[in-house]
Amino acid sequence: MRVKSKNESILIDEIGITTEIKYKDIDSILISSDDDANFPIEIIFYLTEPAKYYNSNNTILSKFSSFIMNLFNKYSLEIRVNTVEDNAKLVLLELKKNLNQNNEINDLNNIRNWIEISANIKIQGSKLIYSKNNLSLKDVLIKQNKLKI
Repeated sequence: MRVKSKNESILIDEIGITTEIKYKDIDSILISSDDDANFPIEIIFYLTEPAKYYNSNNTILSKFSSFIMNLFNKYSLEIRVNTVEDNAKLVLLELKKNLNQNNEINDLNNIRNWIEISANIKIQGSKLIYSKNNLSLKDVLIKQNKLKI
């Protein structure tokens, strides 16, 4: 995985596909854990405008994949990046440089032990690391239809 910023966007390059997310389009970002997955850390971007996909190498498979992703994901306002700790740190470092983040995340080893309490609701293994409108984790999950009260 390669991560960099360019032209007011974060570029996340995985397996020949580059995902471009404009910083101004990021509404909120969550990080969570799934111990049973091959890639135990998930960074979830909630966007106001869809991300763009580009092929980062000139293979036919990469070109076809980026075309399909742009075609079918043009209305998707949720991007999930499943990765390992070292790659997650690269993404978080790039975000920290370019967004006004309040949360400092240094230790991803204990992510499954994180418990965030938001309006008396305990949410384990997840953390809100950015909210454009300073919403709480509970409010972000309700806004994204992930939590019903």
